[in-house]
Amino acid sequence: MAKLGDLAAFKAAIGLLKERGKEHIVNEVYRLCREELKAPLSSGTTVNHVQKIYESFTPEEISLRIAQDVRPEDCKAKVHILYQSVEDLHRALPHHSGDWKLGVAFQSGGSVMPFSYTNASSMRGSR
Repeated sequence: MAKLGDLAAFKAAIGLLKERGKEHIVNEVYRLCREELKAPLSSGTTVNHVQKIYESFTPEEISLRIAQDVRPEDCKAKVHILYQSVEDLHRALPHHSGDWKLGVAFQSGGSVMPFSYTNASSMRGSR
């Protein structure tokens, strides 16, 4: 499984939040994830607070920022990235019974997203 902090869309969203002066969202999501990790796994519910990182942006904004982030400064070529939202993945694969880890309703008995986010935010980089 990829580390959340290494994902281009995550980096793009964090960069956009900082650029727009909304770093408080990053801190709030971190706090919510830390609280989520305190909940017993036996409760059977895990809230994906990390989705709040992406809520302020359209897929087009994320795509543009990823392209900006991955294009080397000395590159004169235009770079286009197509970031597909989880909702569009659902439309593309309507009979898929699960969800993706970045989705709202991911199928997991554990706290995958809160754990991944707190690791990424702490810059520990572990899985």
